[in-house]
Amino acid sequence: QARRRAPAEATNPTPLGRPPRKRASRTRSAAMAEGRQQAPLVSKAERLAQARRQKLETLTVQFTMGFKQACKEAATLGRNEITWGAIIPAIMPGSDEDLDEVLELFSASIKELGLSQIEWCSAPAPTKWSSTPARFGSHCQLRATWKSGADLLVDLLV
Repeated sequence: QARRRAPAEATNPTPLGRPPRKRASRTRSAAMAEGRQQAPLVSKAERLAQARRQKLETLTVQFTMGFKQACKEAATLGRNEITWGAIIPAIMPGSDEDLDEVLELFSASIKELGLSQIEWCSAPAPTKWSSTPARFGSHCQLRATWKSGADLLVDLLV
């Protein structure tokens, strides 16, 4: 009267009673590699650094536009020199790292304007004018000269 039982594997292929999963012929990563190139992974710190750099570049563009506008106004008055000062924009006000980076980007962008001379004010007494970019706290002041004529106005309108 003893019935013969089939082994557990034959009646129940997996311990939870589910049918076995069919394995794909290729892995997901192989399928992704064939279908498209996967972008390299970027860490959170790198993404934050890129976002910070983009914000600083945007602030620099706006800062440069203010300088260009002042130069354009001086040129329309027939002048070929301007002394201009402003507060350097920063993501975190007073951050030396932000201020230095914006100043560096700003000085590079105004060098492209084709001004004949750019002098930066070193504000602590005694005041000195030099060709290297300088700031005093979050302030910068510079003196720029250009050749008289319409060439500067064309460059500034761009």
